[in-house]
Amino acid sequence: MAQSNHTSILCYDLAPDEEARHALEETFVAYANMLAMLDELAGEKAGANLVTLHELAYEAVRERTGLPARMVTLGLRDFAANRGQVANGERLPLDDKLFAIKGPSDLTVATVRGRVAIPYDVAGYSPGTLNIFAAQLAAQDGGYQIHIGVTTHSDRTEKKMMTNEGILSRMGRLIAGLANAAVDRAEGSNKIVIVEQALREIDAAAEEARVDIGQARAEEYRILSRRDEIGDDLTKLEEKIRTAISAAREDLAKAGVARQIDLESQLAALDKALPAPAPISKRASKRCRRSSPPAAKPKRGSPISSAASPSSPRARLQAWQRPAPLMVQPVPPPPSPAPPGFRAEITATV
Repeated sequence: MAQSNHTSILCYDLAPDEEARHALEETFVAYANMLAMLDELAGEKAGANLVTLHELAYEAVRERTGLPARMVTLGLRDFAANRGQVANGERLPLDDKLFAIKGPSDLTVATVRGRVAIPYDVAGYSPGTLNIFAAQLAAQDGGYQIHIGVTTHSDRTEKKMMTNEGILSRMGRLIAGLANAAVDRAEGSNKIVIVEQALREIDAAAEEARVDIGQARAEEYRILSRRDEIGDDLTKLEEKIRTAISAAREDLAKAGVARQIDLESQLAALDKALPAPAPISKRASKRCRRSSPPAAKPKRGSPISSAASPSSPRARLQAWQRPAPLMVQPVPPPPSPAPPGFRAEITATV
C-alpha cells in the first residue's frame, strides 16, 4: 500500500470495546517510546540515514516495545522523513499488512497484543492527502480513526455533499412555498368557486348514497319475495304431508318432511341475510312520540303488555319471522283408500 497521488482521505470511525481500546492505547505508548529511542540514537550517530537507523535500532526497538515488525519498519521511515521536527505521537503509520477490512462493518488492526477486531463506521470523505504513508491510525478526542488516502472517481468530499444537500433542500422548500402561495391566492380570490366545488362533491356523495340505498332496497325486496314463496310452499307442503299420513303413505310423508326441513333452512338463511333495521335517533323518536296519539293504558289485571301487544312493531316482527308450526296428526287406525290421481300429485309436488 504505497503512497500515490491521492486526492481525498477516506475516514473510518472505530468503535473498539474495552479490550481493543487498551490494546490501542498500549500500542500508541510503545510507538512513542520507539520515537524517543530513535531520537537518542540519532543524537549519538549524527547524520545517520535510514539504513544505519535500521541496523542500530530495529532489534532494540522490537525487544523493548513489542511493536509488530512491520510497524517498526514504518516507524523508522517516519522518523527519518520527519527528522528535526516534533514527533507526532497521536498517529501510527499503517499499510495493508497492519490492518485489513474483514467486512462492511469490521476490520482488524495489528497491536502490541496481536491483531484485534474492531467495528467501524464510514465517516465519509474529506479533501487532502497523507504525508508519506497510504494509511494511518489517528487518536482524536478520545476516539480512534483510520485515514486512508484514495482517489475518488467523482467529487464526493463531505463538504461538497453537504453543499449539494443544502441546495436541494432549499430548492424544494422554495418550490413548495411558491406552490402553496399560489394556491392560497387562488382560493382567496375565488371563494364562490370553492364553495360550488364543495357543493358538487356533496351532491356526488349524496348520489352515491342514493344508489347504495336503492341497491339495498332491491336486495331486501328480493329476499322478502323469496321468503313469501317459501312460506307458501311450506303451507302447501304441510297439507300434502297430512294427506300422505292419512293415506298411510309413509314414503311420501318422509319425502315431504325432508323437503320441509330444507325449506326451513333456506328460510333461516334468508332471515340472516336481511339487513338489520337502522337505529332511530333520539330526535326522530321524540318527534314520533309528539306526533303519535297517546296509547291507551291497559286495564288492571290484563296479561297483555305493550311490548307483547299484537299491534306493537316488535310483536308484529316476531310473528312475521316465526315459521308456521308443523301440525302432525296421528295416523288413524283404518286408512281410507287414496283417490285416483293423488299419487301423481304428491310425487310431482315433492
